[in-house]
Amino acid sequence: QNSNGISLQAISIHNTTFIEFNVPVSFVSKNAEFTIFRADGSIVNTISHYVRGSVNNFSWDQRDAVGKNVNSGMYIIKMQCMEIVISSKFTIL
Repeated sequence: QNSNGISLQAISIHNTTFIEFNVPVSFVSKNAEFTIFRADGSIVNTISHYVRGSVNNFSWDQRDAVGKNVNSGMYIIKMQCMEIVISSKFTIL
């Protein structure tokens, strides 16, 4: 969590990645965009999520933009909402 109360976490279990993010209440009713990258920097998928409250969560089915299952490995998820950009690393086993 950074000094603005914003945090991003991704945890992979089986064939699903659970994503939780915390934002200030001023972000409620905005759209957040998430970009998932492979460790080499190539984009796997992008997901838009409507910010419903200070604590938000959703799941990703570990498929790329064309619907193919991704491989095991390290990934990076980046969230952008308004002027804030934050990222986090996670591993798919």
